[in-house]
Amino acid sequence: MEPFVGKVALVTGGGSGIGRATSLAFAKKGAKVVIAGRTREKIVETQEMIKNLGGEAIAVQADVSAEEQVREMIQTTIDLWSYQLCMQRCGDRRKTGSYGRCHRGRF
Repeated sequence: MEPFVGKVALVTGGGSGIGRATSLAFAKKGAKVVIAGRTREKIVETQEMIKNLGGEAIAVQADVSAEEQVREMIQTTIDLWSYQLCMQRCGDRRKTGSYGRCHRGRF
């Protein structure tokens, strides 16, 4: 049995690189995947790749540096599937400075 059957993974930065690879890996292991990212075309491409593998996925355009977009991304996920896993791949240093020093006030 696949370890993530019945689970939902929300992956930010899922349109390319490590985020795409992570999205595909979760799908191959049975998870439904919410692919989030800033560039619609890239996240839709990852969604199609997952569907071609026989998996379930949705693409949600969101910039994780924008608090309201993060709320909408999470609410979309919950409304559709709920969720049990979350993988944040984004390391956006544009507004936060150091990765380890990001707090809500600088979000």
